Amino acid sequence: AGFALLAVSPPFAFALERANTDLLMFALLAAAACALQSRPGLAAGLISGASVLKLFPALALVLFVRAGSRARIAGALAA
Repeated sequence: AGFALLAVSPPFAFALERANTDLLMFALLAAAACALQSRPGLAAGLISGASVLKLFPALALVLFVRAGSRARIAGALAA
């Protein structure tokens, strides 16, 4: 019943509407917290996955810089 209330709550609907990636990060970290006692390897993998997903835009910018095209770098910074 608690999950059903969460699924129809206004903050949850707003987060889905705005495609908020923090909602995904929270879900991954909550799953890691639940798995920490029984499966610490899975918990570490979930935390690592969440950190990579959070840093994905910064890693993409590094690839643009390594490509060397000023137009691509300007486009990436403008977005």
